[in-house]
Amino acid sequence: MTSLIIDGSNVIRSAYGLQGKPNFALEARLANQLVQYLSGLNTDTSRTIECYFDGFKRAISRPRGLSVFFSAKHKADKLIVNSVYEHIQNYDHNVCVVTADNEIIQKSRACGARVQYTYDFLKGFWPYINF
Repeated sequence: MTSLIIDGSNVIRSAYGLQGKPNFALEARLANQLVQYLSGLNTDTSRTIECYFDGFKRAISRPRGLSVFFSAKHKADKLIVNSVYEHIQNYDHNVCVVTADNEIIQKSRACGARVQYTYDFLKGFWPYINF
């Protein structure tokens, strides 16, 4: 079994170079587009996909076979690292983490996970983004 764990906030911020004060409307729209894109990747039943976003739960579609998490008041970094550790230790999964966050990269690799950098992942996501 393979687990794909995605730092969703990092992906959408990297796609647009979003910095500073959050633009909640734009980020919500991009988060929804990312989740729709990920649902198309999840046709393989031997793979689980989890996508993590910073902040509070937003109205977002949740296709079958795809888990979406929100971190509430904090960044999702700790939730992502905990999930990586859990999948490797408890489920004996191959884990791939999509992020550009150095701390998540270091901790994920220390657990034995592979890392795909956000910009490599975005090569597949770009055609699905609607402005």
